Amino acid sequence: FELEPILRWLSILCAAGTLALFHGAARRLLPPGRALVAVALLAVSHAFFRSAREVEVYAAALLCLVAALYSLVRLRETATLGGRAATT
Repeated sequence: FELEPILRWLSILCAAGTLALFHGAARRLLPPGRALVAVALLAVSHAFFRSAREVEVYAAALLCLVAALYSLVRLRETATLGGRAATT
């Protein structure tokens, strides 16, 4: 039973989740065109691509970091709206 391909797919899934959460945070902080550019720049960066295809902890760590960023952005939105959740 070979474990490496399973772990490699886990890194790829973490990278995909990172891009999705980063897009969510970027579209709340930036105009739509710039949010897409930010996500595209992250997706094509060498460090991101390398962490996504290696069997290391970096992809999972980046997913946790971006999840924290997304949570902070949503928390800021909620605080700005006086405690009401945003509709987007």
